[in-house]
Amino acid sequence: MEWFNVFGLFFIAVIMIPNIIFAIKCKDGFDNKWENKYVEVTEQVGRFGCFGFMIINICYSFNSVLI
Repeated sequence: MEWFNVFGLFFIAVIMIPNIIFAIKCKDGFDNKWENKYVEVTEQVGRFGCFGFMIINICYSFNSVLI
């Protein structure tokens, strides 16, 4: 089992299509009414953590149990 997951990268690319379209159409973004930095940082860490764990395999023994 390799450390890089091509299928995970493909799924992330497909999931990001609506975000890219929104960013192109609405260059100003949207208003953040709450301005809570703790929640924003936690959201970003969770988002990029999920992206990373979909692309990179970190646990080989767990993957071998599923096969």
